[in-house]
Amino acid sequence: TMSTRNPTAWMWAEACELLEQAERMHRQFFRLTTSERARPVWEPPVDVFEDKSEIGRKIAARVAAFETDIGYFSRSRHDVPYRYFPTLDALAEWCSVLMIAVRAGADTNHAVDADILKKLGKDGYVVNISRGSVIDQKALVAALSEQGIAGAGLDVYEKEPHVPDALTALPNVVLSPHIGGHTLESH
Repeated sequence: TMSTRNPTAWMWAEACELLEQAERMHRQFFRLTTSERARPVWEPPVDVFEDKSEIGRKIAARVAAFETDIGYFSRSRHDVPYRYFPTLDALAEWCSVLMIAVRAGADTNHAVDADILKKLGKDGYVVNISRGSVIDQKALVAALSEQGIAGAGLDVYEKEPHVPDALTALPNVVLSPHIGGHTLESH
């Protein structure tokens, strides 16, 4: 049981659930499209698009337990044992799972657009636990509908709290309410 006194723990629990569901989707896709049964299912390079908050670092530390490569993009370089990418474009080209943990603002509005999603590629997943404004929702729906990316895990939407019908209709999307912001400490 998680305590509502720790908003970071709630957000991490949401991220873990979204990653587990994305892994199940990936495993199902993998089994349907290849006969290489011996290949491990979960080996994607994971990257974190984060800001100055600790959330991105905490996510990376926990994902490291899965023995996967981790990279990050941030406005500034941090003293962490993970690969730094100078641009979000470079990060998206490198990774299989793009985890977004940034604050909303003019500089992050639609930072993940059609070009970034295209760089993520057909085998890529995007997980957004930050703010809905960070992803261009129309571009995301198009990428998911046209199999431009493999899937998405979202607990935030462009016009919260309303989840657009275009996302709920897609089989390659995992949706969750944004409960991390609904704690006494976050208000």
